[in-house]
Amino acid sequence: MTPLLELWLQLGQSAIHPIQPDVMDIEVVKAKYGCRVAIVGNIFMDDLVHGKPAGIEAQVRRRIERIGRAGGYIVSSSNSSTDDMKPENVQAMIAAVERYGWYE
Repeated sequence: MTPLLELWLQLGQSAIHPIQPDVMDIEVVKAKYGCRVAIVGNIFMDDLVHGKPAGIEAQVRRRIERIGRAGGYIVSSSNSSTDDMKPENVQAMIAAVERYGWYE
């Protein structure tokens, strides 16, 4: 999708989603397009299904610290929500947003 982002944004999109960490560098996308649209996602879907809460918390914290401070970032899974996501991992994502998603 990366080579097509400029054309896609010409359609008037107000956000880019999904941004999958195994195929797109969210920091590059944020730097290039973040002033024009919201950036959504990048919490690795496979980790939400198979990972551990501590890993999810670390991902959320890293995303918020690296791309969230200027605004325009919405924490979400890297693709969609599925019924095989571990509830404790989704809860860890929510708790991390509540913990790290505030700025002075």
